[in-house]
Amino acid sequence: TGLSKFKRSTEVFIHYTNTGGASASLSDSVVWGISEDPAGQLWVGTSSGLNRIERESGTVTVYRHQPDDPASLSGDFVPAVLTDHSGTLWVGVDEGGLNRYDPATDSFSAYRFAEEDPTSLSDDDVWSLFEDREGRLWVGTWGGGLNRFNPADETFTRYQPDPANPAGLSNDVIRVIRQDHTGRLWLGTNGGGLVNFDPAAETFTTYLTDPNQMSSLSGNVVRAILEDSRQTLWVGVDGGGLNKFDPATETFVHYREQDGLPNDTIYGIVEDDQGELWLSTNSGLARFDPVSETFKNYTASDGLQSNEFNQGAYFKSGAGELFFGGINGFNAFFPDQIQDNTYQPPVIVTAFQIFDKPVTLAQPLAELTELPLSYRDSVFSFEFAALDYTAPAENQYAYKLEGFDQEWIEAGPRRFATYTNLDGGEYTFRVRGSNNDGLWSEHEVAVKINITPPPWKTWWAYTLYVLAGAGVIFVYIRLRTRAQARELAQQRRELAQERQVAEQLRQVDRLKDEFLANTSHELRTPLNGIIGLAESLLEGATGELGPDTRHNLSLIAMSGRRLANLVNDVLDFAKLKHKTIQLDRRPVELHALTEVVLTLSQPLIGPKSLRLINSIPPDTPPVQADENRVQQILHNLVGNAIKFTESGTIEISAQVRDDLLAVSVTDSGIGIPADKIARIFESFEQADGSIERIYGGTGLGLTISKQLVELHGGSIAVESTVNHGSRFTFTLPLSSASLPTTPVASPPPEPLTEDTPVYAPRYQAQPVEAPQVRVEAEAGDFTILVVDYEPVNQQVLSNHLSL
Repeated sequence: TGLSKFKRSTEVFIHYTNTGGASASLSDSVVWGISEDPAGQLWVGTSSGLNRIERESGTVTVYRHQPDDPASLSGDFVPAVLTDHSGTLWVGVDEGGLNRYDPATDSFSAYRFAEEDPTSLSDDDVWSLFEDREGRLWVGTWGGGLNRFNPADETFTRYQPDPANPAGLSNDVIRVIRQDHTGRLWLGTNGGGLVNFDPAAETFTTYLTDPNQMSSLSGNVVRAILEDSRQTLWVGVDGGGLNKFDPATETFVHYREQDGLPNDTIYGIVEDDQGELWLSTNSGLARFDPVSETFKNYTASDGLQSNEFNQGAYFKSGAGELFFGGINGFNAFFPDQIQDNTYQPPVIVTAFQIFDKPVTLAQPLAELTELPLSYRDSVFSFEFAALDYTAPAENQYAYKLEGFDQEWIEAGPRRFATYTNLDGGEYTFRVRGSNNDGLWSEHEVAVKINITPPPWKTWWAYTLYVLAGAGVIFVYIRLRTRAQARELAQQRRELAQERQVAEQLRQVDRLKDEFLANTSHELRTPLNGIIGLAESLLEGATGELGPDTRHNLSLIAMSGRRLANLVNDVLDFAKLKHKTIQLDRRPVELHALTEVVLTLSQPLIGPKSLRLINSIPPDTPPVQADENRVQQILHNLVGNAIKFTESGTIEISAQVRDDLLAVSVTDSGIGIPADKIARIFESFEQADGSIERIYGGTGLGLTISKQLVELHGGSIAVESTVNHGSRFTFTLPLSSASLPTTPVASPPPEPLTEDTPVYAPRYQAQPVEAPQVRVEAEAGDFTILVVDYEPVNQQVLSNHLSL
């Protein structure tokens, strides 16, 4: 038969479907639209015709398209059915436009799309119909947007997407149309989201899903819309679950499968007389309580036509009866007749398996309370069942193995539990169940399991393991202690040897320094004699000399001074290395000191085309430094600049930086390669290995200058470009004291030549108290006593005194 009625102790669903040609059979099992006329007859749209059902007799009348009858239905695929306030039946036909049924003639008149008529229906695929509170009929099409029917002249007003108007209708497929308490229409589209339409102003507001906003619409395909009795708007989304709209914030609250919804695709939403929502989905029917926000779900096992429903196939009659259609007909039911199952089913163990093979136990499984197992039984399973046969496939189970599982495991309808490779010990297996309505039973099964461990996991085996481990640890510690003792003795011997070597090195270093100091001192005496004798002869101690003799004596004096400077550098380097140099700090005026240095450096230029420039202003603040050492620094830097500059300028300048004075020596010489700058201040280092052969020198000048600067608390740096010159800059602390404002007059320096002897001051005279001896000038010869233990020095003094 076409009508089957299911009556259970708790639920009542009436099921209409296609049964193959019977008078009470639907024309097709796939239902798309349902409506009821004032006479109480049901009108059902299917994939193969329109059905009129007499509720009392159950007789079904089928209307299909008759090609030879223009008054027949214009097509067989009927997605939408609506009875308006006047009792007129409107039928939406896919590829057949809008049909109006005339009960007097039992015929249909069709409104179709006409390309030449802009007041005709916008598209022949009609999928949704709605009558608003003003009695206006709204028609939603698949591809033509929204239409409003004007009954006076039987024309249509079209509302369609306009690419030039982004604020217009967002999509041309209208799946569902509903009205809220303010008179605005809500439209569900096929990819254009949820649309709010103000018929008075003819304006559209679109709500779309935003992946970056969790409170946006959960999907852009909207299949169902409902404003409930509380004036709350609910939206059913394809794949997005149920959405509740908050008009104050224009945001949405989502209810998904994880919240209890059976499926996230919603086809229909109907509110019953108790204020609960009924939702048709792809996995059954759901009853939702908006107050408690809880779901109660029903499936085909409860008498539903199937678990899959269809869009538009839902309806509530004036008597409060609900209708939902799907792929196997439709259901009709009164929600208040559906009662929950309150029976709490007991749970029993129905089977026990080891390695997937049934095991026969000594006592019945239903009475099983204890179960001994061997460690060899490493894979075992329990099967169980809740003794409620109302809808056994919907009974739920949960189990837990105490001693192994931390929490109860929700198994759903699965009726077995398997455990593998458990350690030996005592466990308790517990299982409980619920009926088809989700009511959990307080009666649970508890089976104690005692698994005997393998011999290698018994207490006496662990005792042996502990003893063996302790023995191994003891032996290890003993061996390790001996090894550490040997290592410690070896380290002590090595340390003693290192100390002995270090002491020997220090002794050698001391001997070297003493030798260096003694040797340098011994070298100074003959050097001074050579220089003194050569200079006294040049000054005429033995009379007038020939040009060649004077030239050779000049070379002797120059070489002697150069050797003396090298000896002084070696001595200074040794003193700086051992930090034995003591600075005599006092205010030093750098402008005058620079003049002295440049004057003394003039003979070093020789035939080169070089200019020495003092750019330090006379009013430059004094520095707190050792004047002799600052002069030595400048001599080294200027001497290096002269040595490596063939032509151009060498300039000395100064600039105040906070509490420091930065002194720069800039030349236009050969420059320093970039890879050599980092090592230029190291001992015995020169910019290029070939430079030593070309220009000579020990490579200690810059090292001594750097250490002297740092000894003053300053720093030195170099900037250089190959073939463009270099700039050496060092800093010295400014003096808090001021120099005398009245300069001491001094005679201008005599012009210097390459042959002029130059004396660089190495010692500073200190005043001593002595009685004043006044010698009156008398005629005659005088005798001067010269005392010196070096004969050479005696001869030098004698030569100078005889001039």
